[in-house]
Amino acid sequence: MNYVKYVWMNGENIEWNKALIHIMTPALHYGVAVFEGIRAYFNGDEWIIFRLRDHVKRLFYSAKVYRLKVNYSAEEIEKAIIDLIKLNKIKSHIYIRPIIFRGIAKKKLSLHAAIAAPTQIAIALRIVESKLDNIEEFEKYRKYKIVSWRRPTPDSLPIYVKCAANYANSALAMIEAYEAGYDGAIMMDHRGFISESTGANIFMVKDGKLVTPPLYASILAGITRDTIIKISGDLGVEVEVRDFNRTELYSADEVFLCGTMAEVTPISEIDGIIYNEGKPGPVTRKIAQYYYNVVNGKVTEYVHWLTKVAI
Repeated sequence: MNYVKYVWMNGENIEWNKALIHIMTPALHYGVAVFEGIRAYFNGDEWIIFRLRDHVKRLFYSAKVYRLKVNYSAEEIEKAIIDLIKLNKIKSHIYIRPIIFRGIAKKKLSLHAAIAAPTQIAIALRIVESKLDNIEEFEKYRKYKIVSWRRPTPDSLPIYVKCAANYANSALAMIEAYEAGYDGAIMMDHRGFISESTGANIFMVKDGKLVTPPLYASILAGITRDTIIKISGDLGVEVEVRDFNRTELYSADEVFLCGTMAEVTPISEIDGIIYNEGKPGPVTRKIAQYYYNVVNGKVTEYVHWLTKVAI
């Protein structure tokens, strides 16, 4: 991991190595933590944070579901993120990770005590690259597997919430895929329809159209997914939001994943089915290039999604 010098924690900027929590923190034992992943793109003169307000809004929604009381406003968290970027002076692309979690409980460790423990909040940064300005990384061959683990039902865990507990399910899926020799996993929902990957939404291209699973297919309501749905019309690409099964996915012309970290990630092969001779297809390339232009402030129609931070 590419470390930075400072982390924001409970209202203070502290050194990276001093951003510590206790081993008995309920968030570690019970998964009571919600978080976001946000990207800031550096262009040499400034950082451009993509859809900051939407990410912070979802963070507060997630905290509300788990009854995590946040003693800061959304605007204060946004400002803390901006100030932390300026303080660290990282002249590169940045991944931003705000997290809200249950801190140490005053009573003995138990689930009852955990849900009443005080809330803590932290914001960390790390240096990342973008595969969209690295053609070799973008075109890398990626082999995925549809795994046996299913996404949780919406009445077992709040799927729209970006909660640490939900990712234990993703970890099992990744383990199964990796141990079978694949690069990643694709999961189905409880009904047997395609849901998403372990940390990214999925799109397939069929006869020139984009098709992506609906929200009720146990998927996270991804902000990058929402972005692609909204910008695709600019390119004359129709989007269908509907269920599809693994057989239809096998028949796709192209497949890609999307997410804050994933950006637009082409998939070369699923379960031995190879798409477009293992190369990113024309629609995937078109979407990826346009998305890259949007997040870098080159499409004026979408500048309202950008928060610019000067050096």
